[in-house]
Amino acid sequence: MGGASGKARVSQELAINAYPKAARSRALRQETMQNISEWFGCGVVTTGIYVPLGRKPPVGQKPLALVVEGDSELSVRRARAELRRVLDEATEAVDEERFSLESAMAGGNGMGGTSAAVAQGMGQGYGK
Repeated sequence: MGGASGKARVSQELAINAYPKAARSRALRQETMQNISEWFGCGVVTTGIYVPLGRKPPVGQKPLALVVEGDSELSVRRARAELRRVLDEATEAVDEERFSLESAMAGGNGMGGTSAAVAQGMGQGYGK
């Protein structure tokens, strides 16, 4: 793999198949790709196909991944680390949203469905 200057290009793969869809989408946004290009001088290419968890990819296919390519090992490592940060941050947001939704569905008091009256009485000698 040679760049326009004839220098060898460096590339690293980042597996993204197991991340939630929202996290993968955030990493693949045009803004994220522009930042990677501007900040680290790297390009990013999507490879593979999405494979649902617990399944194997079809013969000859690989699970979804990003290939980060640049002129130096350092720039590629930094770009890959930034993509991982974006993926992890977006995954955390998805997890927090899921927890908030589950909490609201369970009564909204963070007690996993425990009624407010029971929660108030906890630790005050009730039920002993």
